[in-house]
Amino acid sequence: MSGSGSGPFILHFNDMVGITSVGDLSVIIFMGVVGIVATVMNFFISLEFEERDPFLGKVMAGATLVFAVLLFIAFASILNVN
Repeated sequence: MSGSGSGPFILHFNDMVGITSVGDLSVIIFMGVVGIVATVMNFFISLEFEERDPFLGKVMAGATLVFAVLLFIAFASILNVN
């Protein structure tokens, strides 16, 4: 059984074409850092929206939660496939 850090990772798979994108661990770490930065920025933007309009703050917080969950699912599927 090989470790999760050995060899290239399958980053994108298409049913019609097959494997369309491969990369190493640095690509996955970069995607994680960008996702965390975007989630933190959206959190602070939703706090500002909450001060001006409570409805917009809740919509932005909900969108941030959906984004974070989808990002988690993407990482879980990438690591599960590999």
